[in-house]
Amino acid sequence: MDAVMNETVKVTMNVDGWYGFAGFGQMGGNIVKSIHEKGFSNILAANTAQSDLDGLDIPEECKYHILGGYGSNKDRKKAKQLLADNNCENFDLLVNEIKERFKDCKVIFLIGSTGGGSGSAIVPAVKRRLQAETDKIICVVTCMPDDNASIKEFMNCYEFFQELESIEGSGATFIIDNNKNENKLILNEQFTCYLDAFLNGETASARGVVDRAEIDNVLSQRGACIVNKQGSDKARTQAVVERIRDNIYAPLEGDGVVANGILLYYLQIAQGNGGQER
Repeated sequence: MDAVMNETVKVTMNVDGWYGFAGFGQMGGNIVKSIHEKGFSNILAANTAQSDLDGLDIPEECKYHILGGYGSNKDRKKAKQLLADNNCENFDLLVNEIKERFKDCKVIFLIGSTGGGSGSAIVPAVKRRLQAETDKIICVVTCMPDDNASIKEFMNCYEFFQELESIEGSGATFIIDNNKNENKLILNEQFTCYLDAFLNGETASARGVVDRAEIDNVLSQRGACIVNKQGSDKARTQAVVERIRDNIYAPLEGDGVVANGILLYYLQIAQGNGGQER
């Protein structure tokens, strides 16, 4: 009886079709590429610069060049003018492409930098439209400029969050802090590793159950969210607190509040890896 009660089962489900990932600008394209390498096929990389798309190692049918664009060079107003927010045919074409491509997905991740031009301008505008026109969970993945960024990048970041905050509706926001590593590609890879583990983290055991509904409930919550990994041998209260405060994400506010915090603990029985971190 004890053996049965202690058994932990990894619940298998094809989550590929459940989630869609749309990346905008350079940061968005890089994360989409990394997500694709994890086995997710519902991806789209959109950019105002064809040259950036040409450098991405993803299927050609997953690349979307915004018509009339030749790169925004961190000029957020230039990118917004190209899309003209909600009135331009370009913007309608982009939104319709996302809606059609991810029509069978439950959750859509919109990915782009706050400090750049293309991603910073497009992500909030697309989220607003998708929130209004679909019943899907719309999450945002973005990054904060590092301390050496230009004034223009910080202004872009400020305007990005102003717009994002004004959008009503649910959907978690993941904010990577570019100060955490000089190599931004490493930060992107860390995040995709954590997110992949979380999205594939369904388990069932006597110790507890993590099902798809609970995972999606976390993603549906409005506000900043972090997702991290921790070995089961380190899953103590103090270790959890430390991982919430010391990670790849933007730091907590002065009041120490974070909207959602997720730490993935891989139990020894569930993973068969001796309690080691995956």
